[in-house]
Amino acid sequence: MTMIRSRPAIPLRSPHERVQFVDQYFAAVGATLLRSSVDYREFELPREVDKELTDRPYYWLWVEKTDQQVEPTVLRMAFTEEALARENERLRQTAQVEMESKNPSDTERMFFRPPTAELVTR
Repeated sequence: MTMIRSRPAIPLRSPHERVQFVDQYFAAVGATLLRSSVDYREFELPREVDKELTDRPYYWLWVEKTDQQVEPTVLRMAFTEEALARENERLRQTAQVEMESKNPSDTERMFFRPPTAELVTR
C-alpha cells in the first residue's frame, strides 16, 4: 500500500498555508530562524541558498573573486498587511535605537534606512 502525502492547494491561499510552506522550506535548506511571530518570519540564509534565491550574480562573483567575508542575508517576510505594518515599525524603532547609540554623523542620519519586511501574498 502506497501512502500519498497531501499537498497544499496551489496557489497557497491563506497566510497560514504560506507560513507553513516557508517554515518547511527554510528548515529543509538549513536556514536559521531568527524571529517568529504571528504571520511573520525572519531567516538568516546560508550562502548557497542566498545565491539560489537572489538574482545577484555579479555581487557573488565579486565576493568570491575578492574572497570577501560578507554578512549573511536576513530574509524578513510578513504574510498579512497587519504583520507587515507591525514588524516594519518594530524594525524601524530597533534600527533607530542602534543607529543613535553609534553617534552618527549628519550624513549617516540623512541616508539612514531601516530594514523592512516583504509582504508574501502568494
